[in-house]
Amino acid sequence: MLCVLLVVLMMASIGTSARAETTDYTTGTPWMDVDLDGNVTADTPTDLKDNFALWANKDAIVALTIGEGEFAAGNTVEMAKKTILDIKAMYHGEVPEEPDAKRAYDYYYLATDWDTRDALGTAPLKEMVDRVETIDTLDEMNAYFVETPAEQRLYGFWRTEPEQDPDDAAHKIISVKRPVFLLQDPEEYREMTPDGETAKAAYAEFYEKMLAKLGYSEEETKQKFENCFLWETMLNAVRRSQAESLRPDYIAKINNVYSRDELSEILGKLPVLETLEQEGYPAIDRYLVPEPAFIDDGYVPDWMTDDGYDPYAYAYDYDDYDYDDIWGYDWD
Repeated sequence: MLCVLLVVLMMASIGTSARAETTDYTTGTPWMDVDLDGNVTADTPTDLKDNFALWANKDAIVALTIGEGEFAAGNTVEMAKKTILDIKAMYHGEVPEEPDAKRAYDYYYLATDWDTRDALGTAPLKEMVDRVETIDTLDEMNAYFVETPAEQRLYGFWRTEPEQDPDDAAHKIISVKRPVFLLQDPEEYREMTPDGETAKAAYAEFYEKMLAKLGYSEEETKQKFENCFLWETMLNAVRRSQAESLRPDYIAKINNVYSRDELSEILGKLPVLETLEQEGYPAIDRYLVPEPAFIDDGYVPDWMTDDGYDPYAYAYDYDDYDYDDIWGYDWD
């Protein structure tokens, strides 16, 4: 967004073109967004009473030029660039002695050590993948989730995170949520649209290329992706659609608080509570479960180790792994 902050008083995201003889404010005519490049020109009339922000900033807006390779310009953009440079400057010079500053300093250099990361290549991820390939039974799979540190696990069947208790904002509650799926709207799994087909094809191509980096054949990668998509289709049968999430009663529907015993009952063999304990979370008595049907009716782990879990896990971890390569992301 083209941001110009030259006056204290500025009307957010509102602009105007030349006054038409008839102004119909019920449809928005003739209002325009002055923050979009090219909307305001030297010939655009201004009026103090009509739009103070445009009247005060027109010359500055017209003079702005978006640089090559950039998508915005203005005071806010320039301040963001300066902030990045200031942050980088903090990590040059002498190594800090203060413990917290030293941790930040070390983290910065670890995060920007592309040479070491590129030299390691896929080896760290290959070790994680090989561990998953050894899983043969449901008990082994559950043990993998419980015993493997979070930072060394491939993607799981659920997400847990602390957040504000919807009934008491002064306290935290642990939410137990479904995993992230390839397609956002569950309706795509029931009746796929052209957009869904395009997204699925793009993901399939991407993950086949990424799995190939670990030595899997083209046939193996295609089968793993199809297994993953089949499992997602099964789970999305119990998900609420995006259209339903826009209804007024949606918040009430996802505000499902369970006691520890109640949650344990619907979890069955799913080792969510054991994994939370391994990660250091306390045993509390209130858990938020936005989509209990996903856990109670949708989760079917008994066949997951039969070419089920590993392709699902691979798909999501490869989505993150791409950015561990210097060609995926560079600070500069």
